[in-house]
Amino acid sequence: MTFVTTKNSTSAGLAAASPSWAERLDPRNSIGAATGWLIAAVSLGLALAASAWVSTVASDTLVALKYKQLNQYAERLSSQLDITLYGYLQSVRATAAILGAMPAHSDSTLRQYLDELQRTLPQFAWAGYVDASGRVIAATGGTLEGQSVAERTWFPQGLKAPFMSDLRKAPMQQDPLPAAGPIVTRYIALAAPIVDPAGATLGVVGVQMSWNWADSLKHKLDHASHPSGLVETFIVDRSGVILLGPSGTIGNTWTRADHRDYIEGAYAAQGLGSLTGPGWTVYVREPKAQALIGVARLRFEIFAILFCLGLLAAVVGAWGARRLLRRIGLLAELAENVHPRHAAPGLRLTGKDEAARIGHTLAALVAELQKDKAELQALNVELDARVAARTRDVERLSEENQYAAVVRERLRIARELHDTLAHSMMAMLTQLRVLRKFADTNPALLKEELARAEDAAQMGLNEARAAIAQMRYNLVRDSGLDSAVSALAKRFEQRTGIAVAYSSDPQVAKLADSRAETMFRMIEELLHNVERHAGAREIAIALRHDSEAEALVVSVCDDGIGFDPAMPSAGHYGLRGLREQSALIGAALLIDSAPQQGVSATITLPLPSHR
Repeated sequence: MTFVTTKNSTSAGLAAASPSWAERLDPRNSIGAATGWLIAAVSLGLALAASAWVSTVASDTLVALKYKQLNQYAERLSSQLDITLYGYLQSVRATAAILGAMPAHSDSTLRQYLDELQRTLPQFAWAGYVDASGRVIAATGGTLEGQSVAERTWFPQGLKAPFMSDLRKAPMQQDPLPAAGPIVTRYIALAAPIVDPAGATLGVVGVQMSWNWADSLKHKLDHASHPSGLVETFIVDRSGVILLGPSGTIGNTWTRADHRDYIEGAYAAQGLGSLTGPGWTVYVREPKAQALIGVARLRFEIFAILFCLGLLAAVVGAWGARRLLRRIGLLAELAENVHPRHAAPGLRLTGKDEAARIGHTLAALVAELQKDKAELQALNVELDARVAARTRDVERLSEENQYAAVVRERLRIARELHDTLAHSMMAMLTQLRVLRKFADTNPALLKEELARAEDAAQMGLNEARAAIAQMRYNLVRDSGLDSAVSALAKRFEQRTGIAVAYSSDPQVAKLADSRAETMFRMIEELLHNVERHAGAREIAIALRHDSEAEALVVSVCDDGIGFDPAMPSAGHYGLRGLREQSALIGAALLIDSAPQQGVSATITLPLPSHR
């Protein structure tokens, strides 16, 4: 191999002399490429075989484990149902035992006792004391009292022993228990005999138990055991009808899922103690694709690891083969000569061996890098120009934001002046007009009216000072919205003599941001309007937290003369200011009033969600 220097060599000529990637990877042109391809093929085959074997073993193991878990969960849910039903039946038996041991008692006493039982166990939609003839002596809510239930299934069964029915739909033609309060669409009937100390059967305690408790128990266990929500749980009765399950399946006939699509567990209720149970079966199933997600991921990970190791082995093998074929020193010397910082101009390697091809490639790479560097420098200059232009835009926007802040502050001061000085000046103007009228008609009253005018001026001065003090000391920011509104209500009641009923929820008591401050100003303006125009005797102020809408709801209601909100009021800016302030903080203002019907003002402010 020889090195020849030419002055007019070009990078295009060097690039044309270098082989293509297809030629470099062709195993017929290089032993190193052939060795690498062989190792890569062997590694890929081993990776595919290993991942398939691991996937099969892991799938079978995971399916067996899932079957066991679902069966255990079905058994757990069935046991919880039996325990809960047994507990409710024991409560009915205990009630019957207590009533049997009680001395003679009035119907009202029995009703009170049954009402207390219903309050203690709200799952009991109805409970009644029935005598031995089947007549209802007392019942919760007075339902069916004095009527006969002797023909109903639970009564004769309950005279003999504690009884529990299957799940029923209400109303049923043959054996309904009456619904009390909210309509109970599905229920279980419980009954137990009432026996006195002498062993005589006095009657039956009958109970209609709502089915909602089973639904709540199922959802609680589903959430605790299967947070993903992809596992389906069904409770099926003896006849195969679905009593409890996903939406749209209740009342349908149960059919087992295809084992190729689902993994399914089941457990039949065994009862508890003397309770044989209603004979329900709990089925739990999970989509097999969801259950085997971990297996697919494991198979991919094993394949990726083995394949990467195979590629690494192929690279190492190719490198070793090339090392055996070429001298490392020659390649290092060639690379140093091609480096742009100390390469001779016009350097060209002659020959057709592998070292010559590498030399041509490195020279072409250096030329491309120098070209890319020049393009990058030009791009940096362009980016600097764009950054300077963007900086000027940001400065202009900053000045516009400062001007908007000044405008907002002017609007706030205008509202403060309207709430203080404008009200007081209006009162003074009214007094001066009265004085001018009395000067011509009744001078004797001038002294008294002058005193009133002086009081109005003093009140205006006090309000102006209070407004200035509020600008310096922000009660809402320092103490919270609840404390500020409470203090405002007390001052208003003391000053005007109008009774104020104030209430607030704890969730909104500590609101103290700029929006809370605006809400305080709006409440203050509403109280000013009541004082000046309403002629009210009572006011109700409430700060309520709406958990569903996640909002603060403020209501101010009075029993004054009211007005028509649709009628324009020229020269009065109170309502306009309230609407401006509500729009400023993104709140909704609703004024509901009519002549002689009082005024109800509601402000709804959305709050940030913490979920």
